[in-house]
Amino acid sequence: MPFQFPVCRPLAAMLAVGLLLAGCASEAEIRAAEEAQLAADRQECIDLGFQPDTEPFADCLLKLREIRAMERSAGGLGVSFGVGMGF
Repeated sequence: MPFQFPVCRPLAAMLAVGLLLAGCASEAEIRAAEEAQLAADRQECIDLGFQPDTEPFADCLLKLREIRAMERSAGGLGVSFGVGMGF
């Protein structure tokens, strides 16, 4: 099984949310995208071993939200995080 980064699923969901919000999305579509993002975040925290309805689980959800906010605020600035050459 190939190595998978634990943020891949939330990242995919975030991209889907971004695509919906980039166009002329209706309020219902935006709400559906937000709910899909929350479901993806919840599953990611469960996959990481956090138990739902606990403080550490809530912290996990908050951290994922903070990461997305940082990525949005850095958007277009060529800023990235991770391992690599940084091209």
